[in-house]
Amino acid sequence: LDGYESEIHRLQIRLTDIQNRRERLKTHAKCLRSLLSPVRKLPNELLTSVFGYVCAENKLQDYGGAALTLSYVCTRWRQLTVGYPELW
Repeated sequence: LDGYESEIHRLQIRLTDIQNRRERLKTHAKCLRSLLSPVRKLPNELLTSVFGYVCAENKLQDYGGAALTLSYVCTRWRQLTVGYPELW
């Protein structure tokens, strides 16, 4: 019986390790999927034009609200909004 208990314990540890690796792999795959997003392929000039249109249409240009929201999306969008003073 001790041998079986030992084997069960060893297999439970192995199962936990495999489950943890699976979760890390899922997280990593999710991050990689975002790299394939079509919006990442848009040139900066086009994105800033869209940003300007969004701010003007929503009448948020005077408050910087839309620019602030856009700047939270990712590092690239933050750099674009900071470098585009017409949004603020």
